[in-house]
Amino acid sequence: VVTRVAPGSPAYQAGIRRGMLIRQVNRQSVNDVQDFQAALQQPRQADQVLLLVQDQQASRYVVLPVG
Repeated sequence: VVTRVAPGSPAYQAGIRRGMLIRQVNRQSVNDVQDFQAALQQPRQADQVLLLVQDQQASRYVVLPVG
């Protein structure tokens, strides 16, 4: 569950808000904070991360810069 999003940050600009669920990181399912952190540590091809986020209405993918 997203607990904080800094106003003006890339996550905020992508529409991520407090209370949303992060279901996947780079198409890898995450169930808790440890899964999320482990997924972010995996090697990636670009300086971006693909998140599947869910709010009360729908799920959608967002791409965020990393680094």
